[in-house]
Amino acid sequence: MSDAAERAEVVAGATLIADEALLRAELDVARATVRLGCARSELVAEGVVATNLLGPWDGAAGVVEWARVVAVEAGETCVELRVRFATVPRHYRLVAKRVALRRVSASPPRTSA
Repeated sequence: MSDAAERAEVVAGATLIADEALLRAELDVARATVRLGCARSELVAEGVVATNLLGPWDGAAGVVEWARVVAVEAGETCVELRVRFATVPRHYRLVAKRVALRRVSASPPRTSA
């Protein structure tokens, strides 16, 4: 992830994800990395220093209602997110040194004829 691309999208007050199906959640404690794969985007946090996300994810269906940047300061970014599962919504927070959002193409790959 390039610092320029991260900072262009990840600013305090920005909503990174809104109303997207949660397809996967990966928490790699050894590498201090969190990846949230959603229907149209992937949120990647590297250098995670604090979070209340627990792993491993059990594969439960959910929707990321929102993921917002709460603060960016001193080389760290704080993101809050709310995930609605079938039974109850959950509120999570993470603080990481690098946070990036990648958009996922909804269209199928093109093939040449």
